[in-house]
Amino acid sequence: EMGDDVGRLQRTAEDLSDTATRIQELEATLKMITETQGQNVTKLEDQVKQSEQLLKERKKNWKTLVLRSLLHVIIDNDTDGDFTIDPEELDPMCESLNELTKVMDGITFYEENFREEVSKTGGSIKDMMDLIKNMDSASGRPPIFVFDPPKDEEDEDKGEEEGGETKDDL
Repeated sequence: EMGDDVGRLQRTAEDLSDTATRIQELEATLKMITETQGQNVTKLEDQVKQSEQLLKERKKNWKTLVLRSLLHVIIDNDTDGDFTIDPEELDPMCESLNELTKVMDGITFYEENFREEVSKTGGSIKDMMDLIKNMDSASGRPPIFVFDPPKDEEDEDKGEEEGGETKDDL
């Protein structure tokens, strides 16, 4: 099942990149049309906004799939089923998380920060799941995972010019 999740994540990441490229092409085309044919700019801008909303929704779906995969790894590595990350389970769990995040574009895993959080919580699986599920809340703690959906170069340039979205830290 984890292999299926990884495959879906890779396809979703590719789809996100393709969608971002298509939106940029659409914006360029719409700009050219409005400049050369005097089309209704408001209508065209609405279409671009709809495309951008679609991209945001796809990024949200991508993030949900990533979170599901991360939670799956944590639960699967609780080998004795006591809902606690025991010391002997931590190394294999970190190895699995490192392997998983290496095959997923746009995910960075900070193992030392993870180990510190496990230590602080006493290894409670529930606390780890809450930590991952509540990644969007500003906590002030060092990130365990950084989510940065794949972008193409033009998308990155646009984000910098417009003060675009930043990476989501967990």
